[in-house]
Amino acid sequence: MKKKKPSLAETVSRNIRKARLEAGMTQKELADRAGFKISYIARLETKPQNISLTVLEKLCVALSVDARVLISCSDLSKYSGQALEKLSRALSLLNEIKDTTF
Repeated sequence: MKKKKPSLAETVSRNIRKARLEAGMTQKELADRAGFKISYIARLETKPQNISLTVLEKLCVALSVDARVLISCSDLSKYSGQALEKLSRALSLLNEIKDTTF
């Protein structure tokens, strides 16, 4: 059976959880630092969804990571053409604002 390619939203969801754990934070701590409810953080980590750049920025500040950490993927061959296009656009936006500290 062929494996389903992960969406960019799934990658971001997985990366949020990974960055939080690497920072040694609980979901509550991340929620408090980012200004969100714990239920929202739990949903972000478990139910992939599209998030705004504002949400991405708040998470990056709370986690003390660059936005590229949350949207990076280790194996681009896993992604569909549409997901790669979205990733490319997101990275282009980040490059435009790279002088902005998250």
